[in-house]
Amino acid sequence: MPYRNEQLKTPALIRQAAGLLAILLAGCVIFSGSFGLTAFAQNAGDRQDITGMCSAYVRKELLRDSGENGERAKEFAPVILATAVSSYQQNNSSVKNAKKACDYVNGTVVRPGEEFSFNETIGERTRANGYVNAPSIAGDRLEMTVGGGICQISSMLYNVSLRSGMRIRERHAHSLAVPYASNGFDASVVWGQWDYRFTNPYESSVAILAGYDDEKEEIRIYLISNRGDILDGYSYALRYRQTGNYTYHNFVDVYKDGTPVETKDLGINRYYGETGTSLRN
Repeated sequence: MPYRNEQLKTPALIRQAAGLLAILLAGCVIFSGSFGLTAFAQNAGDRQDITGMCSAYVRKELLRDSGENGERAKEFAPVILATAVSSYQQNNSSVKNAKKACDYVNGTVVRPGEEFSFNETIGERTRANGYVNAPSIAGDRLEMTVGGGICQISSMLYNVSLRSGMRIRERHAHSLAVPYASNGFDASVVWGQWDYRFTNPYESSVAILAGYDDEKEEIRIYLISNRGDILDGYSYALRYRQTGNYTYHNFVDVYKDGTPVETKDLGINRYYGETGTSLRN
């Protein structure tokens, strides 16, 4: 099971990252309102010191196995493998739940070969765990449930996982298309039924940094490592092809040193419609 930082993180994490993010945008791949940056796209000027964003726990864990031959590295020099940005949802309660999920996810370390589980990480959606009543997709409509809105975070994690070469173990599409994820790149979760899970295929640990900026009304998630060569020259681009009404065929194009080498077929995603046309309670 992945390891979490026991210290509660704050929105200040994202404010510290804002300056870095502006620098990184030049190397980002823009994709339907969100963006992803792989280590391949970063140049020397982009490899800024992000130690201020990382807790002592994250630094210790990433140093553990990021040296030569899997030994402990001598220097902490983290690199961003992928990142995602998403605007706040319109419902304030949904925003509160998304922020709570951010707090739980932030600082999670996934060691080599380990599996990350979204449900295990953020816990059951109960008032005792800090969640509130908010709109949630149920079939072809929205209903009020405790924890509604957290799928914004699972969807963002799905995107950064794909863009960094993680092995997806479980992912489910919503029944309605959502505004915070590109067509077919969402990830729905239901406690006790549907989870979002991925495995770290690399020989070094990776960490999730997640936070939010109330001034910009944005959520940001970073997947980082302490090894600049962890992707070994590979980069990943997401795309889809619309094949019908609210039906999308999704792919990941894989590049090696900028040259296309493979296309991974993610399958077909079908939706009843979109949340903006559904009934609201």
